[in-house]
Amino acid sequence: DQLNSIGFDIDFQAIEFGALVGELLGQTFDMVIIGWTGLGTDPNDDSFWHTKYDTPDSGFNFVSYHNPEVDKLLEEGLAVVGCAAADRAPFYQQIQQIIHDDVPYVFVTGSVGNVGYRTEWAGQDPGPWDFYWNIETWFDTTLQP
Repeated sequence: DQLNSIGFDIDFQAIEFGALVGELLGQTFDMVIIGWTGLGTDPNDDSFWHTKYDTPDSGFNFVSYHNPEVDKLLEEGLAVVGCAAADRAPFYQQIQQIIHDDVPYVFVTGSVGNVGYRTEWAGQDPGPWDFYWNIETWFDTTLQP
């Protein structure tokens, strides 16, 4: 109703998720509301933002976002020798600002969650993107010599 009141002609269709994925990948939609989950801990989401992934039926750049500067920064961020987070961060900070300014998506919310661990586990340091951040450092203290 709110969008209709400002001139949008909305035909809302709730569809099964598998059908939605087909619509997204086929790029056969005008507007969609969807949540992003399970993106992982690496900041390089080139499959959503790089021009080369604007490929109907196979790419995840289903909004056809094209920005040569973002493409270049994504490639440079992946090419950082040693992949140190501190060395890669400036590339992704620039990408974030450009995407914010270009508005290929309207981000309406972000999730905040709580994580609990058993007292026998140590080494967890939950990251902002993923429950399993730094899983390679977790260990069960009852199994340690």
